[in-house]
Amino acid sequence: MIALSELSWIHNRRKPDGEKFSVLTTRKLIIAYRNAIREAFGEEAAILETLRYSPARADDFKAHQIETREARHRDQRPLDAEEHVESALLLLGHAVKMRWSTPAAIAGLCALTGRRPYEVTCTGRFVPVAGNRHEIIFSGQAKTRDDERAAAPFTIPVLGDRELILEAIEMLRGKIDVDMDNKTFSQRYAKEIGLQSKKAFKDAEGNPLKPSDLRDAYAIIAYEEFAPKKVSSVQFMNDILGHKSEYLDTTLYYISFYLVK
Repeated sequence: MIALSELSWIHNRRKPDGEKFSVLTTRKLIIAYRNAIREAFGEEAAILETLRYSPARADDFKAHQIETREARHRDQRPLDAEEHVESALLLLGHAVKMRWSTPAAIAGLCALTGRRPYEVTCTGRFVPVAGNRHEIIFSGQAKTRDDERAAAPFTIPVLGDRELILEAIEMLRGKIDVDMDNKTFSQRYAKEIGLQSKKAFKDAEGNPLKPSDLRDAYAIIAYEEFAPKKVSSVQFMNDILGHKSEYLDTTLYYISFYLVK
């Protein structure tokens, strides 16, 4: 009964202005709640069977996601690839060579590698591929509970100066606590990274890009620049973003830009 009461509160809570929280925000809170239970009581905790989405809630969330995905695919944002990459290199180069800024370095690295902020800062391992100055072997995915998959290496292209990227990662790791957990990292840096991203990056219509947009922008630019001709955009993006091969559908949520010449 306590768990059901908590679920009811999560689903019905409102902002100070009376507006309900988004479906995605609610789901993230429930996931965080379940992860906290796992840490405290283990994977087999009986409460996990109750504190979860009901089939009806799960269907509602799935419908919401499908609607969101379709809206995104019917209203793609224009992106100037050359301008985007140049902005990222200038941002990162200024942080490394002139005046260090942790949020700027993280935003620049995310734009050029397609990795998440927590990955470029704490969990990711970046090894240059010999004989190809555009490729890195990456491991250390953050957004998975599968330890084996998180540690699995795969090759990704980078959108700019690889040596600058590796130098920036090394400097970044020397200036922060790489052992902080994801929650601590977000509380400490997410707001500033967001502000830096919106300041430095715009789509071709002048609209600012959030940190999550940088992953989408990276995917379409990398596809256009590096994908073999016989490989589809969805498959190539799936590979370089590190999604499971059996879940190509996940990658459809990351296709939100088209490139302007």
